[in-house]
Amino acid sequence: MEIFQNNNGENVRRYWVLLTIWLLIIPLSQFAQVAINWIEFSVLKKQYGEVAYNRAKALEKLLIRLEKADTATKLEEVNRFFNRFNYESDESLWKQKDYWQTPTEFIGMNAGDCEDYVISKYFALRALGIPDEKLFLTYAKAVRKKWQYCSYGFELF
Repeated sequence: MEIFQNNNGENVRRYWVLLTIWLLIIPLSQFAQVAINWIEFSVLKKQYGEVAYNRAKALEKLLIRLEKADTATKLEEVNRFFNRFNYESDESLWKQKDYWQTPTEFIGMNAGDCEDYVISKYFALRALGIPDEKLFLTYAKAVRKKWQYCSYGFELF
């Protein structure tokens, strides 16, 4: 299984690595200008339509508004924005047992499962200048019950 695979089955791991490196070298004062570059607006409009495109523009406006906000407000508002999306399993949405969406796909579909929320929230919070070392992914798996869950966390201290 390729962890980062787009809906055409292409490996996009290189994209994520380059994007992560790129986000790390941009000065924090410039994040509002570049915060949304990890969203492919042209793809959203072409593949998912005007409503999906407008969702991404709403996220862009939110990130610009939050640029100078305190950390608690950033966490709360980003969480609130993405929690309005619909929860839907990979099997239902992608006809696959496990599929990790890019933020563009998640915004486009307006739906996803737990790791899709985590990935998009992570990129939004990193774009707002939340340090990488303060964010973490939590993955839990109940072997006997055959379910798993993913969430993000923030180190307070």
